Amino acid sequence: MNSVIFLSCPLLGAALGSLVTGLMMKASRRTPFIHFNYIGIIGCVVQTNKSFFCSILGRSMYGFAAGTFITILPKIIEETVP
Repeated sequence: MNSVIFLSCPLLGAALGSLVTGLMMKASRRTPFIHFNYIGIIGCVVQTNKSFFCSILGRSMYGFAAGTFITILPKIIEETVP
């Protein structure tokens, strides 16, 4: 049961991140990208703790950041590439 929770947390975080990013991209695309970079880094640091809860929390934070990148990066590339 623990392995199912451990492996599904990044997927759930990515799904939530991609949904939230649609609302955040209305104002700007660069600012959420920078903020979620920091969230991803914090998630990686939290994940290095030996506690199971901290591992789940870190993987969820990193998945959330990855979900935002999946949504933001194609738009940024579309705007910058001629």
